[in-house]
Amino acid sequence: MDTDIIVNFQVKSLHLSSNKRLRDENIEMFAKICPNLELLDLSSCKCVSNGAVEVLRRCPKIMYLSLIYHSKVELFGMINFHFPNLELLRLSYSEVDDGSLFII
Repeated sequence: MDTDIIVNFQVKSLHLSSNKRLRDENIEMFAKICPNLELLDLSSCKCVSNGAVEVLRRCPKIMYLSLIYHSKVELFGMINFHFPNLELLRLSYSEVDDGSLFII
């Protein structure tokens, strides 16, 4: 079904905070559709975990990522990746452990 995707290079920011129905597969689709994302707010999106890392992989221009109030965020997928444009990663009130912080 990926052949039916229309890529939109003009979308630079998505504010999706507090969306209780948002899942990793939705975030991954946004990353495919909007490869030029610079800002993504996933604060309080409790069902998103690996999708955040997938956005970082697929959207090299990302500068701002908010994962405030996340309990499931797994940042181990960031190993061996370089994010030269990432300026702000908001993790307040998330359950990110010391190992994940070391990776960042």
